Amino acid sequence: MHMLSLCLYVCLSVCLSVYVGLLPVRGVIPDMTSDSDKYIQLHSLYREQAAVDVVAVTTHLLRLLQTIGRVLDHFM
Repeated sequence: MHMLSLCLYVCLSVCLSVYVGLLPVRGVIPDMTSDSDKYIQLHSLYREQAAVDVVAVTTHLLRLLQTIGRVLDHFM
């Protein structure tokens, strides 16, 4: 499990440099006041960006694991 944690840390570090210091989006909107239409639009944007970020982080993680000769199955 320690190796997976290290790989995830390195992966997030790469993502931070790629996304200019921003962590991947969780897909959850912070507390705010808004009307329904704007909230739905913003919620959709957050969900879409979270989906993109999941793919990016997963891709980086799989590439990193491949470079050290591991596959994700080893950590499950």
